[in-house]
Amino acid sequence: MEDGAYFGEIPRFKDVWANTKTLETCRTELKEVLEDWLLLRIRGKEKIPGLNIKVDRRNLVKHA
Repeated sequence: MEDGAYFGEIPRFKDVWANTKTLETCRTELKEVLEDWLLLRIRGKEKIPGLNIKVDRRNLVKHA
């Protein structure tokens, strides 16, 4: 960027981006943002572009 900062994004994943002072911190922050984004989508049972997550529903049943 013009101010010397680094900007990174993952285009297939809307709103996953990072903007920091160094390239390495940008990579680290981008990984963290992606992880949080994925966890929120999974918790909200939302679709994740390009990923197909299968759940073994037998493990979700509580046994008395």
